[in-house]
Amino acid sequence: MTTPARIFTGMLALCCLSAGFLLAADTKKPESKPAEIADWSKYVTHSEVKAKIVKVERGGGLLIEVPAQPVLKTTGSGANKRTMPVPGKPEKFSVIFAEGALVRWSKLPKTDENGKKVAHTPEQLQAFKMPLGVPGYAAERTDLKIGQVVELVMVRPKEIAAAKATHTDLLVKRATIVGEDTSKPAEPPKKK
Repeated sequence: MTTPARIFTGMLALCCLSAGFLLAADTKKPESKPAEIADWSKYVTHSEVKAKIVKVERGGGLLIEVPAQPVLKTTGSGANKRTMPVPGKPEKFSVIFAEGALVRWSKLPKTDENGKKVAHTPEQLQAFKMPLGVPGYAAERTDLKIGQVVELVMVRPKEIAAAKATHTDLLVKRATIVGEDTSKPAEPPKKK
């Protein structure tokens, strides 16, 4: 190849390369920052609770109902003595969210608030899974409704010993919406 041909080829390659950079710069999407994860170094995971939401409080807390453990009841005497489990009385607690607490869906809802079926794109599904390493799909605190069953991860400050911690010392680190409460409330007896 002669010198003018080399110069022309070099200039052509340089023009193509710079045009490629310009096109890439025009089509480049803005980078999204990864979701920041709260600093949980001051807390210790205390327990996980499955409960029903009774009330969503104004300050951002929840009034939850935790099913009680069955109580063993003994009836009869002698050869007729029987022990059987009897459901205990559920307990209600007020819980508060810690700063940086997350609300998640265990499964994405298949319908929107109007009842219409929703199909999510792969990009949307990936966005719902952020931040990485946290189970479930992203939700908002406004998604928490009365009657939903939630799994709560409760934490306590490190300064409070586990044996001395009360339910008022505990904060919600993560609330995962599992579904709706399927049990029906006991109907009052009908009057005749």
